[in-house]
Amino acid sequence: KKEAIKAFLEHKKGILQMATGTGKTSTALEIARQLILRGEISKIIVSPGVNTQLSEQWVYEVYDWLEDSNLRDMTYVFQHFDKKRESMEFLDSNPNKKAIIIASRTKDILSFLLRESDPETTLIIQDEVHGFGAQGLLELKDMHKRFKFTLGLSATPSRGYDEEGTKFIKDEIGDVIYE
Repeated sequence: KKEAIKAFLEHKKGILQMATGTGKTSTALEIARQLILRGEISKIIVSPGVNTQLSEQWVYEVYDWLEDSNLRDMTYVFQHFDKKRESMEFLDSNPNKKAIIIASRTKDILSFLLRESDPETTLIIQDEVHGFGAQGLLELKDMHKRFKFTLGLSATPSRGYDEEGTKFIKDEIGDVIYE
């Protein structure tokens, strides 16, 4: 995990290719914690896909992380998946507090969040990044590129039999920087 964190902090963009169960989520949250403590980010957008169960898992992990890292009093947590619709609250949140949103990976919601977020102070986390290369998301071309910090997580970041989707992931998020 330490090597993966170091690689991301050095590159600021890229994919961590880590096997299932090796702690991709906790690694991503430690990266976020370090960027917050350095004063480099104030907002985090987490897109775990369209799977509600994975989004809920992220919510639980985020709350545990906030408690463990003593960031709970200075961080808002928002959700935009299933029946929760808190993207406006995320964008309008108090600029003196940090904010994180766990948002379903749909073209409309991602496009809105990416257009309205500050590319210099927002960390984008695409979990299960291989799903990010799906045909319906290719319209988001160039939207991630403008962000200073983009992190992809996956055990298998390439899309089998889909060169266009794999190229899109690499162009938007970056290369595999840790394996």
